Amino acid sequence: MDLRQLHEVGYIGAHERLATPGELFTALLKLSSLVKQGVTPLRLFAGHRLMRQSEAFQYRPQARHETLERYINDVTVRIGPFGIIANYVQELSEEIGARIDTFLKSLNITSGAVQADAFVGSYRHGFFGLHKDEFGVFTFPVSGSKYYLSWPFETFAHLPNAKRDECWNSEVPVPYEHVRDDARVMTPGLGEYAYWPASRWHAVEASETAHASLSIGVRL
Repeated sequence: MDLRQLHEVGYIGAHERLATPGELFTALLKLSSLVKQGVTPLRLFAGHRLMRQSEAFQYRPQARHETLERYINDVTVRIGPFGIIANYVQELSEEIGARIDTFLKSLNITSGAVQADAFVGSYRHGFFGLHKDEFGVFTFPVSGSKYYLSWPFETFAHLPNAKRDECWNSEVPVPYEHVRDDARVMTPGLGEYAYWPASRWHAVEASETAHASLSIGVRL
């Protein structure tokens, strides 16, 4: 695979799953333990709002949920659509971390991985809205279905302080309906992954009420 080609518009490729729902749920239980110890925060979003830790703590994953889907459904019933980001998930699960290493080696990427994050919840629109990252992103579905819309840098180059290979976010959602038909839409299934380069703006939407994915940020 020529990574230079991937740099242009994005790509959907085939690869074994990086995690099963059960493995990811176990990783989230470890995250929950670290949150309880005060080692790391719980990044829980309701809509585009990041919850305060004192509020988010009560919605942490717990063993009583038994499965990832039950956890998502339980919190959704209590607070509505929500999402959790588990940063550096490779440090929460040796199995997932080993598969991430194998995947990167299959692309001859031996260094430059920024981090691997899990995105879990019931949100229908990504809580970052339209944005871009400072690194290329590989994303793997774990359960449910999400689709990823992306645009060339030039489409939103007019936004304040936008730079081709730098991160850009806004506290106020940026509308993109007027250029939706121009988006490249990728919907990876199980056993597939989607990639988009740092230069592309992107937004995430979900067609199911419970979903989870893993994303790897890499500087190519």
